[in-house]
Amino acid sequence: MESLKNYSSSDSEEEEEIQKNVKKQKVIPVPVQSIEIFSQHKQMRTNFKTSSLFSYIPWNPSFTTTKKLDKLTSFVTESVPLLNQNYEFKPVNKDIKRLIKYHMTIFPTTNIENENLPHFINDIKTEIEAIKPSEKLLRQPHNSNVEVLNIFNSTKYLNLKFENNLILGRSPTKNLVFLCGVIKLNSELEDYFDNIIKNFNISTKQNHGQVQFPDLLKDKLHITLATGYPKTLNTPTFEVLENSVKSVDVSSLVDDIDIDVNEIIIRDMASLSKYKIDLVS
Repeated sequence: MESLKNYSSSDSEEEEEIQKNVKKQKVIPVPVQSIEIFSQHKQMRTNFKTSSLFSYIPWNPSFTTTKKLDKLTSFVTESVPLLNQNYEFKPVNKDIKRLIKYHMTIFPTTNIENENLPHFINDIKTEIEAIKPSEKLLRQPHNSNVEVLNIFNSTKYLNLKFENNLILGRSPTKNLVFLCGVIKLNSELEDYFDNIIKNFNISTKQNHGQVQFPDLLKDKLHITLATGYPKTLNTPTFEVLENSVKSVDVSSLVDDIDIDVNEIIIRDMASLSKYKIDLVS
């Protein structure tokens, strides 16, 4: 679907509630620098016999690339005056309410009973690591944070690109909008991600899990670039803004932006523990 009416990325209320529940358990919480962002939807409340897992692909763009993303965001918001007039846009990497910055949601939040959690994680890890992306989809970054940190590491990354038009997402619980870059998929990449999602579905069913808001699987793969916070109570209708954003051609600005990724993170929303799965070994 072209618009993200079932937008999945963040909700500060969710993180605040998670922190309250952690304290009730008398567990020493991991120090949190800012509000974690997971899903715009109000998540189902579960007791602590169940884990709520959020699965995503993190992206760590270089400083140079984040500057390009800021320029991209500014170009679109300035091209659509109604956006600038009614919303203040904060880039993901500068938004203090976000602990998870740039990322691509790979599977909606899933409830798994704790006794099934190790088996679920092992199933996903085994199946996904067996799905090898072809060499032509990979590259060794030449201008990224990971290259600086791993100067002697020859690890390759899955290389992705944005489509030539951004799209607008919206929160169903708050008057927020999200400027998003859609991942450009050829047939090979589409098959690759379909296989990953298929394995998440199979493992969820085999381990008696429950997917929250399965309609999110209909959304295009995307990365949120900026969050729009309303300046006024009377904002324009979403459809008007949505169509205006889609009409802006950003091909010249996204052409030299490389999205280099190499792992999936499965994050337990209550304990804040993380499980890492390599996409490229």
